[in-house]
Amino acid sequence: IFISTIEGNTYGYLVDTGLDINGRYAFDEEAIRSLCILSDGAISIRGLVKYTPIEIVVVMTKLLHQTIFPEVKGKWLFTQLELKRLFTPEDSSKLVIKFKHNFNYALTKSAIQSGTSELGHIYFSLV
Repeated sequence: IFISTIEGNTYGYLVDTGLDINGRYAFDEEAIRSLCILSDGAISIRGLVKYTPIEIVVVMTKLLHQTIFPEVKGKWLFTQLELKRLFTPEDSSKLVIKFKHNFNYALTKSAIQSGTSELGHIYFSLV
């Protein structure tokens, strides 16, 4: 993972190193999904879960896409993240994702908020 800040935006990049994955842990998406509230093209979370803000944001955005586009066949994949600042543990219980644009399912853009503060954008693709 490479992280850089350009003009106030924080960018992270995953780079294939050729190394094998050396660890995994159980991930209960339902623990996050059960705390989500959907409303008017947005999703918010109420309550605390033991996962990191990025894990929570990805699950929330996936659920939002599945709800907005129930007829679409395929798998929604997290493809890009743009942040004004890094997530903090305090963000976990105040996250809001608002759907913004669908670029013919090749890429979608959603805004990320912590409470009323905009943190950036998350992008998904359908494969």
